Amino acid sequence: MVRGDVINYTILLERLMDDFIATAFSDNQDKKLELIEMLISEGMTYSSKVKVVLRLIRRHIPDENKRTKRFPGLKKQLTDIADERNVFAHQILYLNLTKEQMAAFDICLVNFKDLDKVVCYTTKDIVGVLERVQKYIDLLADIRREIWG
Repeated sequence: MVRGDVINYTILLERLMDDFIATAFSDNQDKKLELIEMLISEGMTYSSKVKVVLRLIRRHIPDENKRTKRFPGLKKQLTDIADERNVFAHQILYLNLTKEQMAAFDICLVNFKDLDKVVCYTTKDIVGVLERVQKYIDLLADIRREIWG
């Protein structure tokens, strides 16, 4: 497991959100691709995509009780995934490890603005991040199929 795995999984999640949004506005594959290329991928931030996806879910699954039961904490989870991705994408590899740390962790990252803030991950931690991202990839894909087929 490497930091690229976390980044790749979150890119897949974000591309799924792109497709989710485009599908809401067109069922024509060429038009969807044009919408994704020209407006969604280049013009929207991750957090904007989350907001739009949540609004689309509310529109197509209007029963709040049903949404709350089926998708508890969806906004928070999607936001937390982005935060975790940013740690892996933007923090610096921490190399000043003790032998004990080298044996215990697969990767340690340090915030370049706060060099005292070191975050270390074991293989189990990284697998947990990947599983959480995969859970929401699967969930959004299921919701997309439910709404648009």
